[in-house]
Amino acid sequence: MKTIKLLCVLMALLMLVGLLTACGGAKTTDTANDAEAQAAEAPLHCGWYYANIPDGFTATDEEEAEFETADGKKSISCYLFATFSDTPDAAAVAAEKVEDSDFYTLGDPVTIGNYTWQVVNFTWDDDAPCCDLYADIFEGRYAEVTMFGLTPDDAEAKTFLESFKLKEGDPDDNQQAFYAELYG
Repeated sequence: MKTIKLLCVLMALLMLVGLLTACGGAKTTDTANDAEAQAAEAPLHCGWYYANIPDGFTATDEEEAEFETADGKKSISCYLFATFSDTPDAAAVAAEKVEDSDFYTLGDPVTIGNYTWQVVNFTWDDDAPCCDLYADIFEGRYAEVTMFGLTPDDAEAKTFLESFKLKEGDPDDNQQAFYAELYG
């Protein structure tokens, strides 16, 4: 009788250990997918990238490629461009933009979120600081983010750039599918 009770207790303990191990395994998997989970929490824009839009900014077009504050003094836009090359070209694009220009100045690259952004600074209305940011994001493609009234150090810029992540797959294909659905 004592043997049966002892076996029951041991079986119960083994089942408990198995359950705890299974729960621990699921937690490890969740940790491995934290980056994907965070990206999934950010809204999808233009069919090809996820990003959180800072508080106080709203979409200014139906494509959701441009966002600005109600007073129009700050804005963020993001576009996808092809380099027609498999090599990274964001640094070359930034350098070309400032070449022979008094309007643009090349800033130091910044790594924010998942990408290193090449920075091109300029000023706009009332000498507001502005920048164009370029990052190599996929084979032969780069993202261009233009920020009016913002620099990469501003909290609103960081909100956007820290959460910027590509949707799985080719961004050009994802964008074309988005446009096909949007415009039928």
